[in-house]
Amino acid sequence: RVVSYNLFWWNVAATNRFEELHNRIKEQMPFDLIGFQECEDVAGTVRNSGLEGFEYFQGPSPNPCPIAWNSQVFERIGEPGSKKVAKDQWGDRYMTWVRLKHLPTGATLLFTNTHGPLSGCGDDLGSEWRSGLVAQRQPGDAVVMTGDFNCPTSTPALQAVQSVLADAYHGGIDHIFTTAGAVAGENRAGYPSDHPLIRGTFALGGPGGAGGSDGVGAQAAGDAGSTTPAPTSAPTS
Repeated sequence: RVVSYNLFWWNVAATNRFEELHNRIKEQMPFDLIGFQECEDVAGTVRNSGLEGFEYFQGPSPNPCPIAWNSQVFERIGEPGSKKVAKDQWGDRYMTWVRLKHLPTGATLLFTNTHGPLSGCGDDLGSEWRSGLVAQRQPGDAVVMTGDFNCPTSTPALQAVQSVLADAYHGGIDHIFTTAGAVAGENRAGYPSDHPLIRGTFALGGPGGAGGSDGVGAQAAGDAGSTTPAPTSAPTS
């Protein structure tokens, strides 16, 4: 199950609605991957949302787009990383990623997340996203990319992403792109965020790529940047 979720952090903080936000995330369980946009504290979000056993990567600021994964289902391969893809009036914009091995099948997966700029959905931005995907994907990897792209589907930026990944599900500017087989998907209410939850279930096969019958769960929300310290785990009790 894969979900893209922009947390609307500044507004939730200003109105003290974090309990509602954490409950919204809890409602989506079980899932195995989650990408965040507008998430200033992924450690606290993972902990307070009850995501026991999840590892996570905050990525750089400003405009962070963290990722988190269930370490009982996915084993991390190497270090997470990030890349600047654009800049707008709010600062640098990034994409984050981590390579994972799906323990039930042995399939490898590149999981990546982004929060696009508020202006400019042209070829330059699309090239940054595409080059990040191509550089980080290893032979045999399936790919899941979540995010608030801040770009309509018809723009050159998203057409560049769609040249390497299928647009499996979207809710306006929030998307889930993948190479894995889509099993099911839906938009869900995201309040107290001003974005919906975009949720999908995808199939991973054995070593060598997508395909097979095992559904994989994921969610998206956040921001990314340059490589930052190694991921940490949420407490299991």
